[in-house]
Amino acid sequence: MSQVTITPYPVLVGDVVLTVRQAQLDGVPLHLSFISAKDHVVALQQVEKRNWERARITVHVQTPQDELTRNGETWSHTACHVVLSERRTNTRVMTPLTRDTAGGWSGVVEMCRDRHVSRAELDAVVCATVGDVPGRIIGSSAQPWTVDLVARVPSRQRSVTTVWVDFTADANPQLHAYKADPWTIDTSGLEPTLYLNAGFEGLKPLLGGSGGDRATREAVLAQIAMDVWITLFNAAVHALGPDEDDAIWPGDWQEAVLRRLLPDLFPDRSPQDALKEIRERRKEGGGDLQTRLVHAAARQARVPRTLSALLRTHDQQTPGIREAS
Repeated sequence: MSQVTITPYPVLVGDVVLTVRQAQLDGVPLHLSFISAKDHVVALQQVEKRNWERARITVHVQTPQDELTRNGETWSHTACHVVLSERRTNTRVMTPLTRDTAGGWSGVVEMCRDRHVSRAELDAVVCATVGDVPGRIIGSSAQPWTVDLVARVPSRQRSVTTVWVDFTADANPQLHAYKADPWTIDTSGLEPTLYLNAGFEGLKPLLGGSGGDRATREAVLAQIAMDVWITLFNAAVHALGPDEDDAIWPGDWQEAVLRRLLPDLFPDRSPQDALKEIRERRKEGGGDLQTRLVHAAARQARVPRTLSALLRTHDQQTPGIREAS
């Protein structure tokens, strides 16, 4: 049975759509190739202008006009704002927008370079006075935008850096505690890193294709991917803000991980409701969250399929094993 979120006051049912129309660095317009409407990303890389100080992002927000008009008696003093935030620097700037003749809202968001380090989130919220209470949030954008100061192309794709190192080498003291492990995942940096142990006997030849069979290699890769997804998800949950900010996504790669896994963890909930469910379970001790996570990570890593292929290969190489058992 699906869960219904109950709000103590009327909210918008229709979509609130945020669009970035233009971006400038210190007054110089960015080429449109740095703005991806498909991925909802603006790439403010430091190539054409290394020491820029201020970005100006022109935005437009379309709200369900018929719904706002029909509910004129329910809501009053309706306003629309765009919120620019980044958790790494604890920055949160709210910019009011102006109602335009087409029924939408337009404005310019200013972004100071010295207040941001990697990726900021751009979201739209619609507020109104409801029941004599001003400032009620009655809607937010269905999909926020990411303003990326790192990427050179606008994309939401996040990759895990993979590095082969000897866990016992003197040059890697941080990995000595894991010298008996075939791999480990580090989520402490700006981007996660998967370390593969070059000193683990047989691992490098197997993954490199010069040792073992394909089915075994694919099964090991699937297990690595599953471990990575589980580790990234737990790190992403740890990065969530205070419980009272239950409507705010963490941004950066942590948000990408949550948005990828939450539909498998809670298939009967919207992404926003699934995020709230995660926060509730975190307060209550987790419940069956880890069980759901193992299932979701296995699906993403395609563990069932690769394991089935490995077992079929094993059966073909060892005929009669089923009858003997």
